[in-house]
Amino acid sequence: QQFLRRIYLDLAGRIPTFDEAEIFLSERNPNKRANLIDQLLDSEAFAMRMYNYYSDLFRIREGVFMMGNGDLKVDPYIEYVKQSVRDDKPFDEMARELLTANGHIAQNPAAGYMLADSGMRLCNLSNTFTIFMGTEITCAQCHDHPFEEVYQMDFFKMASFMGETETRMRGRGDSMMMMSMGNNSRAEQERMGKILKAAGKLRENETTDRNLSGWMGTTNIVVHDDGSNAIQLPHDYKYDDGEPNMKVEPATYFGDIMDVAEFDSPRHAFAEWVVSPNNPRFTINTVNRFWKLAFGIGQIEPVYNIPGHLDGQAQNYELLTFLEEMMKDMDYSTKDFFRVIYNTQTYQREAETMSPSLAQMDKGSYHFPGPVLRRMSAEQLWDSLVALTTDNPEGVTRQGAQKYREWMQTDTTAFKTADEILAFKAKWGEIGRLTKYDGQYVSRDDNVGGEAMFRASEMRQPQAPGHFLRMFGQSDKQLIENQFKGGSSPQVMALLNGKITNSVLTSPDAYLIEEVANGRGSKGDKVDKIFLSVLTRYPSSNEKSAANSGMRARTDSGMSDKQKMAIEAKAIGNVIWALVNTREFMFIQ
Repeated sequence: QQFLRRIYLDLAGRIPTFDEAEIFLSERNPNKRANLIDQLLDSEAFAMRMYNYYSDLFRIREGVFMMGNGDLKVDPYIEYVKQSVRDDKPFDEMARELLTANGHIAQNPAAGYMLADSGMRLCNLSNTFTIFMGTEITCAQCHDHPFEEVYQMDFFKMASFMGETETRMRGRGDSMMMMSMGNNSRAEQERMGKILKAAGKLRENETTDRNLSGWMGTTNIVVHDDGSNAIQLPHDYKYDDGEPNMKVEPATYFGDIMDVAEFDSPRHAFAEWVVSPNNPRFTINTVNRFWKLAFGIGQIEPVYNIPGHLDGQAQNYELLTFLEEMMKDMDYSTKDFFRVIYNTQTYQREAETMSPSLAQMDKGSYHFPGPVLRRMSAEQLWDSLVALTTDNPEGVTRQGAQKYREWMQTDTTAFKTADEILAFKAKWGEIGRLTKYDGQYVSRDDNVGGEAMFRASEMRQPQAPGHFLRMFGQSDKQLIENQFKGGSSPQVMALLNGKITNSVLTSPDAYLIEEVANGRGSKGDKVDKIFLSVLTRYPSSNEKSAANSGMRARTDSGMSDKQKMAIEAKAIGNVIWALVNTREFMFIQ
């Protein structure tokens, strides 16, 4: 039971449903654990779970996304990441695509990575080192690194690989909209504005439609290399190896020496250097991050600042180097790597309740008796609550990527009437909306209690401050891995008195309550169903007795059947509420 819950949280990003738990626990196949791991790795739930991880790592966000332009849709980038997980795209290939992508995000979704730091080449370099090499070199942007052999000149030589990269251009690309507008997007917007104004569809003082101006302006946001290196030393550079404002040529400071002339652009040379098997940081960083995802603690901590000398710093140096070679032998298959890790006896042991001391971590003497006890992430907690509200937690998905591509293929110069322009605007509103698998749009009325209960990966990235996800530590996507797993008073109040636990989960028409109330069997069987659904285990005799007592509905003969059912539903809801508020529910054992 403990393994079942843990593997679902780690690979599916949520607790198992009652049916999933019952099927696994009743199975007699001695290989059922390995079979379940294979099943989960190939599931849509795994794609959603890994997207949550990557969105935090790559800082995928909407609203105030790239350059503060809230009109630029991130849906193609989101779908690219999920599809890469589904296809088990080798991680080195994925990294290469993210670092070298050119074009508009609707045409080449991987361009979203470079757009996250649009116009900030130096920040992009620092973040790229942190993400793909587990190395913090930000200090060297202003001065020689005080603790590592990274000099300010090294930083700017590395930044020069990005020196030709631009993220804004007018009229470049091969979409119908971009080709039709050319360099005259403003003139095209004004032309359509006149049509709308003549039809009485603009406000009195408006000459163009503000929405069209913002939306169509996003067609100019394109990643490309312009052939001119913009990187130079800062004006106050004070070291003897260069002069202030001096142009700097691309060069690596460790690993392979890259000849930029052999590649399409300096950025392509940089990407090949990053993902090279000879890079001493890329593979180590990858396996260290994935190990932490499974065990709660990396072989090297913090994972974003791997030291130059690993021996004596890693908790198990021999294991870390073995994992490094294993990842290379697997051609960077994420699924194959996780398949090995999650099938180990070490992972499948009982969770370690005592976290390693700082002294152990500093000495590299922690030997991983098992995964550490840890709180669910905000996304795991939310998605587990979603699993309690539906028989198909993955039943609602974003469909915006394809709609965005279709929208970008529109030839706006063909519009002659206000109705055509308004229909064009309406299509924009459909981008990013969620759909059920039957193709129908989801509205708030489709959800119990009016709350939108679908998986975090399918929601706005990130959610607005004050939402349940943000309250429980969802990253704001501004910084790398910026999630928070600590406790707070608002979290306690949200679980005790919040809408989710007091309406969505416990309303009479809530999914789990209906399943329990309408199911066959005695009260004891119903208690079993509640415990297995919420905690993925059966209750002890004392727990069953207490739950049975709490579920005794106080009814009398004068009540209607509807009144009796409402009282029974409330009693069932009280038990669900009590279990969801336990530490056992919130922690991964």
